[in-house]
Amino acid sequence: MKEKNEENQVAIITKEWEITKDYIFEVAMKHGLINLDWHDFENFAYKYKPLLAIKADGYGTMSDQVSIALKGINLQADVKVSAVIISMAFKPSSPMAIDEMKGMNANLDELTNQGTDILWGLREADGIPYERSATLYVFA
Repeated sequence: MKEKNEENQVAIITKEWEITKDYIFEVAMKHGLINLDWHDFENFAYKYKPLLAIKADGYGTMSDQVSIALKGINLQADVKVSAVIISMAFKPSSPMAIDEMKGMNANLDELTNQGTDILWGLREADGIPYERSATLYVFA
């Protein structure tokens, strides 16, 4: 049996239509505790080009999942990131504690210092494969 912290899964989407479809079905059509909707994506898409979506699933903290996804931006994006939407989800059987958000500021400081617009949302989700999931929708 694997230890809970040993396993993470990362998926990257680079085609604009797939990024949009993923956002519609995985974010806009779902209700959140801190809600993101279609207008959030649409407003960024009018100003910027959807570049990629990076999804990190695992058993670590939410901050860990966001950090893993942010590393994916550095590996995939060779242009200035103009905006990011962060969609975070957790299993109801594994409630999220506020302590999990401690590392978020450090993770996002580099982006905000470069003038990147950031929106984020949070929801409970039964259908995720691990306890935590963070998807970053990146615009250039």
